[in-house]
Amino acid sequence: MSGKHKAEYEFYPAESKHEGDCHRYSGVDHNGLSDKGLESVSLNQNPYQKEKFTATFVFDAPADKRAQRMEAVLGLLAVNGGVKAEPNSHGNASGFSVAVENVAQKDLMKLVVALTHDAPKDARGDSSHYAVLGTEVAGQIIAGELKRLDLSPVEAGLVSINTVGMSQESVFLKGLAKPSVYVDVTFEGYPTSPVAAIRENGQMSELKGAVAYEVQSEVELRSGQAPRVLQAMKDAGLPAKRTEDGQYVIVSAPVDSVTGALQKAGLVAPAIHDAVKSAADAAHPGQQQINTEIAAEGMERLRKMAERTQVAKPPAMQ
Repeated sequence: MSGKHKAEYEFYPAESKHEGDCHRYSGVDHNGLSDKGLESVSLNQNPYQKEKFTATFVFDAPADKRAQRMEAVLGLLAVNGGVKAEPNSHGNASGFSVAVENVAQKDLMKLVVALTHDAPKDARGDSSHYAVLGTEVAGQIIAGELKRLDLSPVEAGLVSINTVGMSQESVFLKGLAKPSVYVDVTFEGYPTSPVAAIRENGQMSELKGAVAYEVQSEVELRSGQAPRVLQAMKDAGLPAKRTEDGQYVIVSAPVDSVTGALQKAGLVAPAIHDAVKSAADAAHPGQQQINTEIAAEGMERLRKMAERTQVAKPPAMQ
């Protein structure tokens, strides 16, 4: 999608009790919102049920592409958004609109996201409905709605945070004092993030003579975002390497350290990091310090082994 598009917000208050408020995003300088003809996105309030809105997407498409474009929009909303939309051709040869009725205000963000990535037309996935909106403009609309509604991305349902705990049997078998708990974060509803997900896992180690877990994060990349993510980790001093298939970056740090690095680099919103840090603090408080201490002890053991090896070497022959 072209970078020439930029979203501009407008508010139209109801002029009578028989009308509802309207929140509208359109393209700056009449450039539209997308190369695919998306002209505007709006939320129209139901005047009799104030908490209900209709989300409307208005397109300007050439006559020979109208049917195909309309099918794509309906498919994207159905598959990616999970909603049934109603099309309206407006009685002309080019423009059309698609409306989703009875939605909450925050639902607009998910519907916008649904238009940003391809969706399969059938179960086999032999063909697809192609995206009609770029992630940059979608991110602008999302940022506008989060600010307008005073919501965080997590509260809006754009980001999911889950904790996964170790079974009591595993705790006993591994000789741990308490179960390890991992935090997983998915960004399916937040297209402006350079990562699609962050999943924690751990490996057994030793710390001060006891069994401990070193937590690492598996960062699933979005296309073309590896350099930005790796640079953010490097700037934060977090050891990171890309997997051979190029789809992931493995970071020797817990998830909140990763989102902290992404936030400092301007790649995720502060609200996302705050929510992740809260979950990580509850799951494994002080984990970054534990990681650091495990690494330091490991280096010290290697140093002592090297010293012993050096002492044990026979003197060189004269």
